Amino acid sequence: MVPRANLLSVLGPSMAGPARTPSEHDESTTSTMSVDANALERETLERKDRDELQKIVGALGGKATTRTRKADLIDQILELTGVSPAGEDQAQPSDDDAGEPEAETPSEPSAAESPDTDTKGKAGDKAEEPAPERARTGVAARRAGAKADEGRGGAKQPKGDQDDTDDRGGQDATQSKGSQGTKQPKGGQDQGGQDQGGQDQGGDNRDESGDDTDSSGKRRRRRGRNRDGAPSQEEYSGDPVPVVGVLDLRDDGYGFLRVDGLLPSKDDCYVSVKQVRQFGLRKGDVVAGGSRPAFRNEKNPAILHIDSVNDVALEPGTERPHFADLTAVFPTERIALTLDDEADDRTTRAIDLLAPIGKGSRVLVLAPPRTGATTLLQAMARSVEVNEPDASLVVVLLDERPEEITEMERLVTTGTVYGSAFDKPADEHVAVLELALARAQRMAEAGDDVVLLVDGLTRLARAAHAASPGTGRSLGGLDVTAVQAAKRCFGAGRKLEEGGSVTLVATAKVDTGSDVDAAVVDAVMGAASTHIRLDRAAAERRAFPAIDVGATGTRHEERLVGDDGAEARDALRRSLEELPDDRASGHSDALDGLLERLRSTGSNDELLEQNR
Repeated sequence: MVPRANLLSVLGPSMAGPARTPSEHDESTTSTMSVDANALERETLERKDRDELQKIVGALGGKATTRTRKADLIDQILELTGVSPAGEDQAQPSDDDAGEPEAETPSEPSAAESPDTDTKGKAGDKAEEPAPERARTGVAARRAGAKADEGRGGAKQPKGDQDDTDDRGGQDATQSKGSQGTKQPKGGQDQGGQDQGGQDQGGDNRDESGDDTDSSGKRRRRRGRNRDGAPSQEEYSGDPVPVVGVLDLRDDGYGFLRVDGLLPSKDDCYVSVKQVRQFGLRKGDVVAGGSRPAFRNEKNPAILHIDSVNDVALEPGTERPHFADLTAVFPTERIALTLDDEADDRTTRAIDLLAPIGKGSRVLVLAPPRTGATTLLQAMARSVEVNEPDASLVVVLLDERPEEITEMERLVTTGTVYGSAFDKPADEHVAVLELALARAQRMAEAGDDVVLLVDGLTRLARAAHAASPGTGRSLGGLDVTAVQAAKRCFGAGRKLEEGGSVTLVATAKVDTGSDVDAAVVDAVMGAASTHIRLDRAAAERRAFPAIDVGATGTRHEERLVGDDGAEARDALRRSLEELPDDRASGHSDALDGLLERLRSTGSNDELLEQNR
């Protein structure tokens, strides 16, 4: 310990005060002078800046870092010179005076974990982290000492939990070294800009238990604050509320269970980072479990326990395959669209004849405006539900008319329809598609066959372009990130050798005169295994399905229909192409010939047999 005289020498005569001639009262007032000297030395140190205090600590043999607070520097100087910091010489309060015991931290996610709280602003912001405990010194310490004189002093505060990284997105709560191990009486702490460097920042006068202290010394509990200054960790004593939803993960590691569609709602349940890591959760997982209602300072309920993931009771740490690591192979299993009881459905019969589809195919529907692309998707959705009951049907309508979304929802009975109306923000269009795509990939990882119908790719690219900050690089007037969003969506279609598949049918606008639409089509055209081209001239003369016979087809169709089936379809195309085709007048004898043969036969097998 450095002698107290050394402190006076370091402070200098001007700051330590003038020399004083001993008087006859010195002997009787020794203790009073000692207290006055201690107070004088603290006030003298508080008038110095941080650089001077750091030099003094170094001269006294102490250690100080650039992050050490000014108040901690003062305490360290006083300790090195043998002077107790303010408030430490006060008698410790008894258990009766110590106040209420600390409440146990509940196991469920607290408001400190949840990012959607009133204390942090908008929903979806970063998870609020409890403020680290700090030693109260300077002005706050003197106030604490005054309270101790009145018999209202507090007990030493326990150190805050240092192992909170999992529940707070991996961010560590930092605490300066000088403040560790310092006794913390229950006095008032300047919390609203905390008493940094010994200066009152003008915040609320609040003790660390979350109580406000008024001028009369009475304490009032602040809403949503516990003794650590963090949002109160209320304990839920009721029964868990069952909840099932699709997990939407954020970049920070936490997520929300979307319980009403794929867009955010007030009923969505918060999932902590710890729970995500414990069960290896991924975006698009269907999670079932129990939840608690939102506390008074939260906006969303929080999940308490997880019972199953994708209808499977997972143990923590269970390994699952990743979609990107699975092996993609050519489709070999055909999806028949023709309905047995609807032989007059010419749309699905024409697709089966000209462009057969397999499980894992990437089907690109090139549709000029007003050619019936949405109607074609409706026919395909109805056929998949009937002919492929074991496959999971997912329909995504982006930037679509609300009535079209309603009609599709009523048409699809066993599948799922996700829609984002045209009046919604662009980022919502992108969010719906990405979450639906992630859901399809999670099902394929589990070995399921998924049929994903997307309307459409060009709308997705436009929405991604509007929602992205921009990279400065463009392709046909479209930001490259927007083009990549369309490619990422279309590229998800594949057959997996390990089991499972994603059959992706997506529409794209053509003949619009837009370079943006042309850039998107050019980017995905080469990746399509099946092309279905619609003819605007045929649609204008009400010839439906308005399919361009010559531009519609499937690569390696023999893998789906066999060699005999492929030869029969080639013969049909040759016979249709021999018919005259006057594009100038909008008349296509090839399409008319196909429609006539569809009307005159009861099945595709009969039509192909007659054409041999």
